[in-house]
Amino acid sequence: MRWLKDMRVWLFAATFLTVSFAGASFSGLMDFHRPLSIFYGMPFAVSLLVILLAHEMGHYVAARRWGVEVDGPYFIPFPFFLGTFGAFIRVKSPIPNRIALCDIGAAGPWAGMGTAVAILFLVYPLRLELGDFAANQVRLAILVGFIVTLVNLLPSGSLDGGHLAYAFFGNLNQRIVGLVMFFSSLLTMVFVVFFNSAISPLVFFILYIVGGGTIHPPTENDLLPLDWKRKVVVIITLIIYAVLLYGSTLVRFGSK
Repeated sequence: MRWLKDMRVWLFAATFLTVSFAGASFSGLMDFHRPLSIFYGMPFAVSLLVILLAHEMGHYVAARRWGVEVDGPYFIPFPFFLGTFGAFIRVKSPIPNRIALCDIGAAGPWAGMGTAVAILFLVYPLRLELGDFAANQVRLAILVGFIVTLVNLLPSGSLDGGHLAYAFFGNLNQRIVGLVMFFSSLLTMVFVVFFNSAISPLVFFILYIVGGGTIHPPTENDLLPLDWKRKVVVIITLIIYAVLLYGSTLVRFGSK
């Protein structure tokens, strides 16, 4: 029963409850006089947590393949809105080079995005069997999964986008890399303001600051260049970022 002493288990359990509460509340099915009504939010909770878990396990598996010591994932429960602040893994040893950084940074968004798309194609044919409330919750979870991928790709310090930016430009002067991150993030915020994105620019600004801004720790060997395959990965991920960013202008929460 050693798992009962693992904080990650309790954080996941708490997050499952808070996200279920959010799902039931979104569907108008949460009844405080019937505590078990929280489980009406399970379609949302299961779908969203699977997407978040896939994202973090993408990072985890890629890191372990490179011999990087990691711990997690740790889920963050939150009693309001979506029910969670997401999840993270702890990197406990240095990243060996920019190739490894690219693999680790890209694996999370690709795994999370792929899982969200897979759930979409799995659930769509079953929407009638699931019923309106369950299908709507799953669709909302998929949308949140896309948004999680988008905001994580913001080119800021410890965010996935920051890892990829550093992997791509890390052989340049640190100040130049910082300027690339800064102006890329600034361009994102300008875009969401002028094109009326569903995501507030304040969200990107806070994540930019919390993520570390222009600061990214060096790898053990920044001089090892990226091969062409990793450069393609970064470019494709940038395209995904642009598509998701444009898609955020088409979404209106709360609209019928």
